[in-house]
Amino acid sequence: MLDEYFNEKQLIEKVKEYCKDEIQINKEHPLEDITDGTEYICRGRLTFAEGLLDNIKKWEEEDE
Repeated sequence: MLDEYFNEKQLIEKVKEYCKDEIQINKEHPLEDITDGTEYICRGRLTFAEGLLDNIKKWEEEDE
């Protein structure tokens, strides 16, 4: 059971890191600067990353 807990915790940390990276990429390359037609894809990825981070934070606070 202990190994399962650490694996879950490590997975959540990796997901949070990935979401933060996605948000940072969008700060470095604002949607307004994208001209190749992928701005809506980028906007969706940003919205998803921000929403997932918000939910993870909420779920972690509920567990405390």
